[in-house]
Amino acid sequence: MARGKIHTINLAAPPEVLTVSPGDTVRVTTEFDYVGPALSARMISAIWHPTFFDPHDEIVRGDKTFTIPSSPPPGNHITVTMDLLVPSGEVGTDYGLYSSIRDIPGPDIY
Repeated sequence: MARGKIHTINLAAPPEVLTVSPGDTVRVTTEFDYVGPALSARMISAIWHPTFFDPHDEIVRGDKTFTIPSSPPPGNHITVTMDLLVPSGEVGTDYGLYSSIRDIPGPDIY
């Protein structure tokens, strides 16, 4: 596939299922509202597969640092995207995806 060209677009939101194959790229979009000072944060996303020892065994994980601008009330809507490449050799039907925002202080952030 030529770099920069989109050949297929499949979209899914829970509870829908997105079918992917090894070599496919999954674009993860995470959105949230933010009120507070400018800061640097991280988005972590992973495709995981349950195993006997680990219910969320990550087969691929991305970590992206991004900057949030100063956001006085009423705040800003922030959108962050990350591409995850489905590794070769990973075949199955029972996978999951998670995404989280890190390094933002607050009582509702874990």
